[in-house]
Amino acid sequence: MKSFHLDYPFYPVAQLEGTNYGNPVPLKEATCNSIYKVFEDETSTSGNLSFKKTSINKIAGLETKEFKDKDLDLIRIESRKDIVLNGDMEGTGSEKVTQYLIKDTRELYEETREFKYEYVVGEESKRVAEVMTGAYSKRLILKEKYKRSNVSFPELTNKEDKIPYYTNNIGLFIPVTLNSTINTKMYIDPTSESSFMDYDFYVQNFPEKPKNYFYPVNKMSVGSNNILNPGIEIVKDSNVKVDYKIPGVMGKNIISKSVIIVNDKKRLFSLSEPEPGKKIPSKSLLFDLVHNVPVFELTVNGSTAKTTISFNTEEPQISSKLVKQLGLKTIKIAGSKDKPEENVVEKVEVIITPTDRSYFKTQATVKDFGNDDYDFKLGLNYIKGKELIINYKDTWLLINDTK
Repeated sequence: MKSFHLDYPFYPVAQLEGTNYGNPVPLKEATCNSIYKVFEDETSTSGNLSFKKTSINKIAGLETKEFKDKDLDLIRIESRKDIVLNGDMEGTGSEKVTQYLIKDTRELYEETREFKYEYVVGEESKRVAEVMTGAYSKRLILKEKYKRSNVSFPELTNKEDKIPYYTNNIGLFIPVTLNSTINTKMYIDPTSESSFMDYDFYVQNFPEKPKNYFYPVNKMSVGSNNILNPGIEIVKDSNVKVDYKIPGVMGKNIISKSVIIVNDKKRLFSLSEPEPGKKIPSKSLLFDLVHNVPVFELTVNGSTAKTTISFNTEEPQISSKLVKQLGLKTIKIAGSKDKPEENVVEKVEVIITPTDRSYFKTQATVKDFGNDDYDFKLGLNYIKGKELIINYKDTWLLINDTK
């Protein structure tokens, strides 16, 4: 079944059909015939009337209609809303809505709505039952496509502005300030597809939802360095686990625009703008920036492996595909009792031969990297007691021994 993006101005927070519909998440993509549930609460300006709406929505398919001498591809969405009224009007209602969204834009082309409300009004001694029915349609003019502002770094210049970093069993995290008012912490993950924030943290800390609900952060500060429009999404459930104390992840869409320095001995981190015209250090390792991830070659058990560095693991990780190619023998090790899904972990003995230092032998956890552009991932143990510099603009990295 064909898949396409639901290009609303604000992605609906919805429950996709499935086991109990799953958890509410911002719905960014769906297929034809997908069914999803949305909950809405509205209050009148006076505060004397509230509406609680539960809608079941179906993406009915694609249609083509003519508009200003050209054909438009439209996504048809059919909805039924069940409504409860409280306050000056006590009762229930229903609405049948058909919407046409212009494909590949965030524009509503047309909407038709039929409604029926049954309710009572008036003082207790003068309660009157009423029924309201009707229908209407509206069509909006074609506007320019909605565009989110690009990431920019107007003050990301001071590499000497180093801030403390911390680690736990999930990864490396730093203190940040969001929208100049909210102080929190975020994980640093150079391989994360996106930057995101926990939905519950957002709801509690952004009581007045900004216009751009899905990207509510327009400024993020790392020390004195500021990042505008960082593209931090709001996510209910993510592949990377976060908690309320560390509710976000800074991913490659932000990190790949900068120079990052991690000094493990002093536990300091900096994020800065590359210096134009700076000479590449002689002992640095050049890498290819593949989908905004630094990928370089490393010798693992005598064979060349496409490698990257991340902070969401301590010991190295090796792809199950590379394990099979090299014919490596795996061993099974008991994992954490608190995480049954990780009770058995597969590991292999590997010999790593870097270009700038002597070889060493260690264990690597076997992982399924899927379609990622690397087969081997170095973790925090690799830079223990050292300084790591990754220059994304000039595509080189350097590991220095610290005194």
